[in-house]
Amino acid sequence: MPKPSTPSSTASPLNVESTEVRPKSRRRTFTTKDKLRILRAAEKCTVRGELGALLRQEGLYYATLQKWREQLVENGESGISKTRGRKPIHSAESKELERLRREMAEQQNQIGKLQELLTLQKKVLALVDAAQKLVH
Repeated sequence: MPKPSTPSSTASPLNVESTEVRPKSRRRTFTTKDKLRILRAAEKCTVRGELGALLRQEGLYYATLQKWREQLVENGESGISKTRGRKPIHSAESKELERLRREMAEQQNQIGKLQELLTLQKKVLALVDAAQKLVH
C-alpha cells in the first residue's frame, strides 16, 4: 500500500523575496567610437521600423540619438566625446592651480566689497563737510 503524503523537512521553502541589498545600477556610458558606430547605423536605416529596432537593440532613446547628432554637427567628433559633469583634476600641479584660482576669485570678491565701502566712506565724508559748511 502506498504511504500517505505528509509534509517533510525536505519540502521546498516558501517563495520569499530576498532581502539582500542590490548594488546601485550605474549609468551606461558610450565611447566616442560607440556613438559614431550607432550614428552611422542609424543613417543607414531607410526602411520603416529599422531605426526603432536599432534603438531597442542598443537600449537608447530617440532623443539621445538626436542629441548625439546635434553634437556631431555643432562640434564634430570632439563634441560627441564630451561627458557630463566636472572633469577630474589629475596632477598635483593642476590641483594647486585650481586652488589658487579659487583663492584669487575670493580675494577679488573681497576687493570689490572694500571698494564699495571706500566709495561709501567718501560719500559720508562729503556729506559731513557739506553739513559743516552749512553750520558755519
